[in-house]
Amino acid sequence: MSTTPTYTVIGAGHGGKAMAAHLALMGFRVTLFNRTPDRVAAVKARRGIDLESYGGGPNGFARLATVTSDMTQALAEADLVMVVVPSSAHAEVGCALLEAGIDVLVEKPIAADLPSARRLVETAQRGVQRGILAQRAGIVPLKRGNLLGVQGPAEDAGAGDVALEAALAVAVRTD
Repeated sequence: MSTTPTYTVIGAGHGGKAMAAHLALMGFRVTLFNRTPDRVAAVKARRGIDLESYGGGPNGFARLATVTSDMTQALAEADLVMVVVPSSAHAEVGCALLEAGIDVLVEKPIAADLPSARRLVETAQRGVQRGILAQRAGIVPLKRGNLLGVQGPAEDAGAGDVALEAALAVAVRTD
């Protein structure tokens, strides 16, 4: 891995496009993937995304290294994969990547239901590579080695958030 990580963003909805553009404007090499070619055709043709931010955030045209619907191509140079798909697909996508030994960031909510959240956490715990889960507790690096229980504040959480936090509190690995 180089000193500057190469990111792959899985999912080209509003969140995925915004994340890819933001990272590119910060100077990172970024690949954007979506399983549906039509979803990324315009971005691919332009080789990037226009991003308008508020309050001093990055603005401008974000040139992307690669825009693709080919998962092999999307993962070829990835140091870290950000899963920015609907939460109902977080476990499926995140587990597949972790099982392939790929570093992963899954944003909250970690999954659409408690069994899926548990499956994702358990897969990260057994993984051969690092994984990263982001949840109410913040971004927690998951690496082979020690187990660390994590539980975030629940005072403003709804019932679903509390249940999913409980799954995350099972254990996450960190150095």
